[in-house]
Amino acid sequence: MTDMSILERTSWTDKSIDLLIHDIIEYDMRDGGLSLIKEEKLLPQYMINQFDQMKKGLDRNAAIGKLRHSKVKEFAEVPAKQAELFKKYRLLFGEMNELSDEDILSIKKDAIFTKKFCYQLKLGEFVEFAEKHVYQAFMALEVQNPNGRKRLEFYWSEDGHIDVKGIEDKTLEKYHKDYTLKVLWKVMRYLVDFDTEGAINYLVKFMDDYKMLRLSTEYYRTFNEDSIFPVTFNGKQALWDQIGPDLLESTDISYNYLQIYTNVLNLISS
Repeated sequence: MTDMSILERTSWTDKSIDLLIHDIIEYDMRDGGLSLIKEEKLLPQYMINQFDQMKKGLDRNAAIGKLRHSKVKEFAEVPAKQAELFKKYRLLFGEMNELSDEDILSIKKDAIFTKKFCYQLKLGEFVEFAEKHVYQAFMALEVQNPNGRKRLEFYWSEDGHIDVKGIEDKTLEKYHKDYTLKVLWKVMRYLVDFDTEGAINYLVKFMDDYKMLRLSTEYYRTFNEDSIFPVTFNGKQALWDQIGPDLLESTDISYNYLQIYTNVLNLISS
């Protein structure tokens, strides 16, 4: 795999693709940063043992990140070395699995989203990639947020799940999984079944119900990181976390209608 540059990037998505109906496989590096430390022997064994005993995830990653403040130079350099090593092993993963640029949809640090299945997953004694998810479709939307334009990525799974890159998981789980996400999942269900007409008809009917305020209040919560209700009183807008149905007529419902549903409709109609 010569002249491979895509896997050198820490974060990248193929911006030429807005909609893809195809198997997409997410491969994640097991234990991320700690496996690199073990493989490359970046720390003494007693420190590796301490990190091994910590809870996986944010706690361990935060502790490793704090090494950059160490007074011991060799320890302080570890987080910076990790960044280069992530690149090294992403490239090795691509080489061992003969991935071309066209085979890769997205890169998120230690996660690689590919359009083909990979079988060479163990790259060393400690560094190993694992198949985390298999998706059947991908969709991307460019939306206008209060802080500027943002790209949302949707990874669709036939088991009823849809992952979103661009909004935190906890926000999606708390506010949107039974509302906006269900609508988008169903639209993509039609598309995966190659029923574009069904997707359009479903979405147009939903948008009509949305516009006429026929839906549950939670459908009108803005589908972004804020996830609020913009309510207007006496010409002044307030951002509310919760409202009842009686306040819907005073709520600005345009964000989801224009930025999410109209964008999706334009995408699937083109």
